[in-house]
Amino acid sequence: MHIGERLKAIRLAKGLTQADVSEMINVDKGLISRAERSSNVGSLLLRKLCIVYNVSSSYILELEDNQFDLETKWTRLINLAKGNNLSYNDVFVIVKNFIRTNEEIKPK
Repeated sequence: MHIGERLKAIRLAKGLTQADVSEMINVDKGLISRAERSSNVGSLLLRKLCIVYNVSSSYILELEDNQFDLETKWTRLINLAKGNNLSYNDVFVIVKNFIRTNEEIKPK
């Protein structure tokens, strides 16, 4: 499955039409159609679609197979913080370092 096919599958699973999505992110419907037929999506469009679909870019780009929505991921991080007596700022620093270095997240 290429990126466009995954975008279409996510959109359909959310019960949205291409027109719905284009209106939500204020782009031409043709752009959504082209993205769903392509294996190449611009970064700005990708960011907007991640927000609308509530999924990570890693899932859309097929870097991960599990579709956890963003709320679930943040809930898991908050629970990690609470379970390890970390402040939200500590979790933010861990996530920021993870993104920067792509190292495994390890609690203190």
